[in-house]
Amino acid sequence: MAACCRWPPSAARDERVRLAAAVGIDWDGFGKLVRRHRVAGLVHDGLVRAGVEAPAPLAARLADESGEIARQNLAFAAESLRLDALFAPLGHLFLKGVTLNMLAYGSLAYKQAVDVDLLVTPADYEAAIALLRGAGYRCIVPGPEPRTEEILLWVKGHKHSNWVSAAGLSLELHAGLVDNPLLVQGLGAHSPGQQVEVAPGKALPTLATEELFAYLCAHGAAHGWARLKWLADVAALVSHEDGPGIERLHARSVELGGGRSAGQALLLSSILFGLELPPALAARLEGDRGTRILARMAIRNFTLGGMGRELDEMVLGTAGIHLSYLLLGRGAGFKLRQLRRTLLGGPSEGAPLAKRLLRPIAFFPRWLLRRAREARAVRR
Repeated sequence: MAACCRWPPSAARDERVRLAAAVGIDWDGFGKLVRRHRVAGLVHDGLVRAGVEAPAPLAARLADESGEIARQNLAFAAESLRLDALFAPLGHLFLKGVTLNMLAYGSLAYKQAVDVDLLVTPADYEAAIALLRGAGYRCIVPGPEPRTEEILLWVKGHKHSNWVSAAGLSLELHAGLVDNPLLVQGLGAHSPGQQVEVAPGKALPTLATEELFAYLCAHGAAHGWARLKWLADVAALVSHEDGPGIERLHARSVELGGGRSAGQALLLSSILFGLELPPALAARLEGDRGTRILARMAIRNFTLGGMGRELDEMVLGTAGIHLSYLLLGRGAGFKLRQLRRTLLGGPSEGAPLAKRLLRPIAFFPRWLLRRAREARAVRR
C-alpha cells in the first residue's frame, strides 16, 4: 500500500510495487487496509501502472472507487466554487480537499475526500453560519438543529462545526486549524494564501505552501497519522520541492510552533515513500530521539487496527496519540501546558474551577469505560 502511494509515478515506484507484491499478498486484508486508509485512488493507479494484477473482484472494486473519487471531487470542486462566491465578503480559505489535490497531485483523480473544509475568522463565524443556512446547509454537529448561540459556544472548545447541504455534501466550518492551540499558532483565515486553479479559469483560495505544509503536518500529528492518506498527501506536496525548498518548509513549520510534527512527517515520508531529504536535514531528524520515537509511534498507529479497525474502536487505541503530543514540542513548558490542557482544558475551559479540578479524577475511568463499550459494540 505504501509503495503504491509513492508520488510522483515513476519507473522506480513501479519497481517498488512489483517487489512488494512479489512477497505474497493477503489480498482480502489488503483491500480492507486500502479502505481504512482511504487511498483507493493512489493504490489503483499504482497497481495498474506497475502491471500488478489484484484478484478480479478487488481490482474491479478499486477501479470503481477510483472513479467515484474523481466524481466526488468534481462535485466538491463545484460546491467549493459556489461557496467561494458566497463567502466573498468574508475572509476565508479552503483547507485540504480539492485545492490540495491540485497542489500535490495536479489532478482531482487520486486523493479521496469526505467533505469540504472551509476556514473563516472567529469574528466572522456568526456571519458564516447565516450564509451557510441561506445556502441550504443545516448544522448537524452540534445538533440536532442547534441555535446560533449553541454553535458559537461549541466552537469555543472545538475547531469546527459540521454541516450538510441540501444535496447531501458534508462541510466542516472551521474557526481554527487544530484542536490543540499549542501547535501552528497564529495560522488562520488571514494567513498568507494562494489561489489554486481547480477548473479551467476557476481558482480557490488556500494557505500558502509553507503554511499549508505546517498545517498538514500538525493535523496529521494531532491524529497520530492514523490514516496513510494524510502522510501520502504531505509527501506528494513535498515531492515538488528541491533540497533547499524542503529545508525551508521544515524551518517554517518549526517557526510557526509545529514542533516536531514536520520532522516526524518528513522522516516517515522518507521511510515509507522513499522521499529524498537533504542530507543535513535527514541527519538532524534521525539524530533527534523524540522525532524517531514519534515516527515509530505513527507506524504503530498505521498498523494497530489490523486490517480494518479504527483506533477509536479499540480500548486503548488512541492512547498513543495522546502520549505523542508530549513529544511534539520541546521543553518542559510545552509538556506541562499540554498536560494541563488534557486534564483541565478542552471544551469545559469556561467551567468553574472546582469542576475543572475534579475533571482529571473522573477523566481516565470514564474514558476507559467508554473505549471498552465502543470496542465491544464494534466486535458485535
